[in-house]
Amino acid sequence: MSAVPGPPYALGVWFCRTILREFFSLTASGEEWVPPEGPCIIASNHASFLDPPAVASASGRDVYSFARKSLTRSKVGSWLFRSLRTVPVDRDRGNDLHSIRVVLRRLREGHAILLFPEGIRSPDGSIGTAQRGVGLLAAMAQVPLVPARIFGSFDAWGRGTGRPKFFSPLHVGFGPALAPSDYDPGPADRDRHRKIADLLMARISAISFTPEVFKRIAR
Repeated sequence: MSAVPGPPYALGVWFCRTILREFFSLTASGEEWVPPEGPCIIASNHASFLDPPAVASASGRDVYSFARKSLTRSKVGSWLFRSLRTVPVDRDRGNDLHSIRVVLRRLREGHAILLFPEGIRSPDGSIGTAQRGVGLLAAMAQVPLVPARIFGSFDAWGRGTGRPKFFSPLHVGFGPALAPSDYDPGPADRDRHRKIADLLMARISAISFTPEVFKRIAR
């Protein structure tokens, strides 16, 4: 079972959730698909700096997420990101084996992990292709995969924009969780990890949220 979060994490979650609800009208649907406890991987599309706190806040879970290792090099940055349950990733090294080991350990401890299969923020808000390493991680972990899709984050603070657009609404939708037998039925073949990654992105893309509902939220 997940450990009780420390004060910095609890305070950070409360702060992010409050800001996102007050200034971006954050809403969520499908939260019932997120296991209330035990290990799982929550995987979402990625279009904005707002995505990690938005998906984590909407999930109802205390989650670990990834952060660029360069952000944790200072003492303050190291303390802050560690307190907020982030796992540093060295993007210059390709598959960062140390980070993978940390994630697998957190999953064995019963935690939820938030990741973005595309790896980088979308340049135009569209959903891209998952990195093959996501399939590798899922195959190694053998835990439920929960697809999530965030709507509106590119408009609110997309790549290339200097500052966020306040009062631009955000919505996070969750889809049915994939059990290991659903995404990795076996027998294993050389395309195993790519197939898992592609299936996960297909499930993320299938999550829908109508513009009509979005307009009502924005009012």
